[in-house]
Amino acid sequence: MTHCKIGGIIVTYNPDVRRFEKVVYSLDNQINKLVVIDNGSINIKEVLLALKNDNHSFKIKFMGLKQNVGLAKGLNIGTKELNGGCSWILTLDQDTIVNKDAIKTTLENYKKLNRQIEDKTAIIRLNHVKFGKRKIDRFVFNQITLDKSEYERRKGSYKNFLPVKCAIQSGMLIKSEIAHKFKFMNKLFIDQVDREYSSRIKKAGYLILETRKKFVKHKLGSEKRMGGKIIHYENKLRLFYFTRNSAYLIKNGQLPIFEYLFGVIFFYRRYLLAKGLSDLPTLIHIYILATLKGLKGQLGKFEP
Repeated sequence: MTHCKIGGIIVTYNPDVRRFEKVVYSLDNQINKLVVIDNGSINIKEVLLALKNDNHSFKIKFMGLKQNVGLAKGLNIGTKELNGGCSWILTLDQDTIVNKDAIKTTLENYKKLNRQIEDKTAIIRLNHVKFGKRKIDRFVFNQITLDKSEYERRKGSYKNFLPVKCAIQSGMLIKSEIAHKFKFMNKLFIDQVDREYSSRIKKAGYLILETRKKFVKHKLGSEKRMGGKIIHYENKLRLFYFTRNSAYLIKNGQLPIFEYLFGVIFFYRRYLLAKGLSDLPTLIHIYILATLKGLKGQLGKFEP
């Protein structure tokens, strides 16, 4: 385990308990304290049992909420519970498994950075993707994620990391003082919470780094096997939140239009591949409704 004190936060909502157990187990000898915020799961008894099954190397604080307050508020509650007792705070989804020694290796590499980069870094994101040789993957990363100006300015310093414009919430290592200074936006509820958060971090002049090496196993939504391939997709409610919150961020200048278009095509296309074109009229309705609500600033938990 690293010499720094590491706190962890997981916000749960009806998790796959077997997967959740693996997530918690993967944190052994990596963190000092884990705060689990449950958003009113119907399988709460199984969640509690999963937390009691093993003797872990870290302390666990469980906080069960009576209703689903969303990912953003859950993360803020967890941060407040850690109360500045850690150097770094790791935020994880309920299905993201952390590789052995990932945090130790990441922070050792972080300490090798020059002092200026080290001081300006607010977030280090543990990567979940190993990019292949496809040109499209490199193009999308370079256009959407990579902070090209920072990379070109100090290219020689980024051996183990890449400076990025935004970071996915699951796998974020946030400096404790940053986590307590910058709160997640409760009204977004879930999707694009990390994009909005990253935007404010960057606007304040901080750096966000992403590990070059893949350090976590992250699952994207639901999955369906088709022709020997697995299609990962988000359900209709998640598509609504993504679309609504993206429209809100565009209106407020926090989301580039190219990134927005890519996200809409990516998520809606995957849903149609998994479910078929018969759902297209419903998706059009969701897109229009969500976009209008986002542009009007009608946020919070959506009640269909």
